[in-house]
This record gives sequence, C-alpha cells and structure tokens, in this order.
Amino acid sequence: MNSRNIKCFIAMPFGRDDCDRLYKRSIKPVLRALKITPIRVDQREHKEDLNLYIIKMLNESDMALADLTYARPSVYYEAGFAEHRISVVYTAREDHLSNKQKDDNLRVHFDLGMKKIVPWRDPADPVFAKRLRQRVDYFARPLREEKERNEQIDKSRSEFTAKSVKTRLAEIEGEFYKRLSQKRFWIRPLGEMNRDLAFRYTPATVSIAVKIIEDTCYFCVVLIGDSFTNAQIRNAVNYLSYEWFLHREECTNFIEWYFICSLRKLTEARLTSLLPNAARCESIKGLSMPFKQFHSKEVLNKNIILISPIDSSLRMKKAISEHLAALPRERTNRYTFLTKSADFPSSGLARISFKKAHPL
Repeated sequence: MNSRNIKCFIAMPFGRDDCDRLYKRSIKPVLRALKITPIRVDQREHKEDLNLYIIKMLNESDMALADLTYARPSVYYEAGFAEHRISVVYTAREDHLSNKQKDDNLRVHFDLGMKKIVPWRDPADPVFAKRLRQRVDYFARPLREEKERNEQIDKSRSEFTAKSVKTRLAEIEGEFYKRLSQKRFWIRPLGEMNRDLAFRYTPATVSIAVKIIEDTCYFCVVLIGDSFTNAQIRNAVNYLSYEWFLHREECTNFIEWYFICSLRKLTEARLTSLLPNAARCESIKGLSMPFKQFHSKEVLNKNIILISPIDSSLRMKKAISEHLAALPRERTNRYTFLTKSADFPSSGLARISFKKAHPL
C-alpha cells in the first residue's frame, strides 16, 4: 500500500442538493489534493447489510469527515462510531451554528456543539475549502508519517527475513558489539574464553561484556539465537555469572544484565515459568530477579531483557538502543582481561579479572 493512500470515510446527508454540490466542489477536491481517498458508501456496490457494510468501511478507514448539516441521525451515529478509533473532521452549514436557530434539524446538537467545526456558506465557498484543507492536513500528516514508517519496517522485515539465520544472528551480535563498545564495555564471545562452556549454547551465541566504574561491576550476558532450549535459558541466567570468577575483593557492587535475543517468538510468560523468582519490572521494560551477592548477605536484582521476535533490522536496532540506554557510558577506571582461573583448575575455566590502569 502506498504510504500516502489514506482513506477518509464520508458521513454526510446525501441527496440534498447543497450537500451534494459541497462534496463535489469542495470536499472531494480538497481530499484529492491531499492524496486522500474518500469513502462514500452510497457510491459503492456491495451485497452486505448496509449497516454492517458501513461499520466495515469505518473500520477500514484512517479518518472520517462528518458534515452535520440537517442533523441526520445516521451521520451522528457514524461520527460517534468513528470517534472511538480514528480522528473525525466536522463540518456544517454556517446557519446551523447559530444559537438563534429554532429548528432542531437545522442546528448542530449540543453534544457536538463544542467540537471544532469547519463552517461553510455555500458549496463553492473558497474560505471553507482553505480551512477544510488545513484541518484535514492536520490529522492526515501524522497518519502519512506512520504509514511511511510502517512501509520502512515492512521493507526492513522482508530484507531481514530473506537473509540466512546465521547472517541475521551475526547482524544482531554486531549491533550489540557496536553499542556496548560505544559505552566502553569490554566484550568478548564466550567461545574465545571457554569453548566447552560455549558449546552448551550452540547453535546460539553468547557474549560476555564487563565494565567497572569505581567499585561497581556491570556484568552483561548477551544470548542470541534462533530459539532456545529451557536449559540454555536457565543456565545462562542462573549460573553463567557464577561460572566466571570475579575478583570480589575489588568490587563491592555487582549489577547483572541478561539480554535474551530470539529470532523466533519467545514470551515473558515462558521466561517466568523457567525463572519463577523473576517478575515484570516496568522501569527496565523487562524482568527483575533477586539473587544473593557473592560473599554477602545483600540481595540484588538481575535484570533480564527479552528482545523477541526479531524480524526486522530497524526494530532490532531500536530495541537494542532503548534497552542499552540504562547502562552507564562513563569511562571505566580499570583494564579488563582474561586469565586462567587458579580457583577451578579441573574445569579449565577462565576468569575475568581487573587491574588498575589508565582509563579506557
């Protein structure tokens, strides 16, 4: 669908000479000039019940125009139905707005009297056409922008899903590396540090990102895959930080972040079933799970962010950017590097250690 193809439902008293001429000479030309398609049920062939067809057309329209001239009940009904989901532009013959008007059929009813109504004097009123265009364009502009954004997302989705799974995973991983590097995190794939441990997550990929600011350590796990087994999710969140021995004497605070990125749909309900202590946290737009800090009685929270399903490059980049915004950007005050762990010689695990040095 073309991004400018906005549909406008027309509700007005058809069969009245002045209203019919108003539509032909003013309303239709204004809509056409703004590249908006007018929808008139009286000019469309259909086999459905008329009332059902009107509701169907209203549901398919992006906005509506209701002319309140002659106070037609059907127009009021259609305008009221439209109000609950789309914007409505109101028009009326000028004499209908007068408080002196005695005839109920020749004045706008009280319920809509406080709406912003564009008045017209005659069907070819140039002032009315100008005001109507301004009013319609006011509502149409954000609709057009939204349609353009949706077109871009649809295009991005088509291009993204056309790529191989391996390429898509690499693209997600590359975006995380770029964003975390900009925030001065040390980041490495788990496979470079411990192949045996990384093999447990195959074909998914795991990366570890770490950063120290003063006495606070930010420990991030980035888990990326087409889909995940229950064991992979539980192990990543519950045990992965324990697999890596951190110098506890150098830091007093530990903040853990887990980013679970799935190409296929993965729900928060499934995560909470696997991690019963995790609960929804609106401030991070993810899950928060309490854990006891190493060598301490203090209880902290693990932050678990789910990005799923990933079907578009645009949405993926936006989601990563929004979620990583909570991580600090300050320079770390220690270098970060890997050494073989003397504490776990049998397992061959590496450990992340920190050494005071010039800021990165």
